[in-house]
Amino acid sequence: MISTRIPALFLAAIGVCCYAAQGAEGLSCPVIGTGERPALVFVGGGITDNTLQVARFGKEGEELETTDVLSGRNLEVAQLGNAVFLITAFEASGRGRVYAVNFDNGRMRCLAESTAVRCLRSLPSRNVSMLMEVQSRQSRIVLYELALDTLDLVPRHRLSRLEYQDEYVGFGTRMRMSPDLKHIAYVVPHSAGGISRWTTYTLKIVELSTKSVREFVPSVGVQIGSFSSFGRGVPPLVWLDNSRVLYQDMDTPEDAEVFDHDFKMLHRFKCVDIKTEETSECMAADIPLSLDGGSLNVDPLTGNIRFRDDWVLDLNAGSLRSAIRPFTIESFPASRRTEIRAGSAVIYDGPSRCVSKVVAPSGEHIAYSLRPWASHSLFVELYAKTKAMAQPVKVTEGCYLPVRPIGWIE
Repeated sequence: MISTRIPALFLAAIGVCCYAAQGAEGLSCPVIGTGERPALVFVGGGITDNTLQVARFGKEGEELETTDVLSGRNLEVAQLGNAVFLITAFEASGRGRVYAVNFDNGRMRCLAESTAVRCLRSLPSRNVSMLMEVQSRQSRIVLYELALDTLDLVPRHRLSRLEYQDEYVGFGTRMRMSPDLKHIAYVVPHSAGGISRWTTYTLKIVELSTKSVREFVPSVGVQIGSFSSFGRGVPPLVWLDNSRVLYQDMDTPEDAEVFDHDFKMLHRFKCVDIKTEETSECMAADIPLSLDGGSLNVDPLTGNIRFRDDWVLDLNAGSLRSAIRPFTIESFPASRRTEIRAGSAVIYDGPSRCVSKVVAPSGEHIAYSLRPWASHSLFVELYAKTKAMAQPVKVTEGCYLPVRPIGWIE
């Protein structure tokens, strides 16, 4: 359940460590001033002792300074704004807590004694994020408004299974909120349970002021590859503006002109207008099948539509482009090496593969983690390169699963 704050001594007693305490007034994190930017937020530590950290760099990286912010058994982190992050800290018992940190003013707050809270929509230009808490036992979803500067949290909406009359399981994972925070789009499978590589869904819209639900697209198809361990895929969707929802659709395998069961299939990106109820196709691309159906998200810092994290969906050009431009990462499995370039300059060429990366919204800075090709080791090294650096610098090293870059503060 959501709470406003928890004393730091109590957090220490349950194994959650914080950077500093401010008594009953809350927690704190480092303040990253304009002269210390760009700074990199990343996760370090071991498999069962993750630590959220922030790195600040000198001009050539020789003055690298890292500061611990928050620790837990396992951390999941999302960037809500340029200097605001949402952290879920899981503990050994399966329980955990959710925190928000603001590196602009040094604020940190425990938002929830829960691991079922995630960001539904973040709007840094409006200083607000909408968070969703899935309360499984109550078959209820609660929506909260988070002020990004003060980290104050206010409940706004409650949706119960009885109100939207749809199967509760999985409902929250593919919800998308409109920019005006008035509507939610989601998909519901035509059949419950079972394992299927091909699944069809219905796209529905909730009007939050009345809690009324309307069906807008009766059939949306999704195919996953035979290599997937998921029981079924879920078609991704995202709001283009306050009245249009973009969603991914696929032809049935029998109707598809070009279909490779294990690798590629035609993905159609369509748009439905909730005012006119008209549906149109925006673009199509023949791309590899995903494990879970794929993802569509609006980057809160750039406004770009991210497809499967690696691509940006450019509807004006009708194409997909790399999400890490002007950087490029190319792997050569046959020779077991990877090449990373900043523009035309090679910044890495060696016997490791890139397992995670983050490029700053400005496109000027990159962070990436490398794991040796020729080894079954879980050891990785995390590197960063800012625009001012001639060469990347190593930020940290550690286990493969926890060590990863999260986001840049510019």
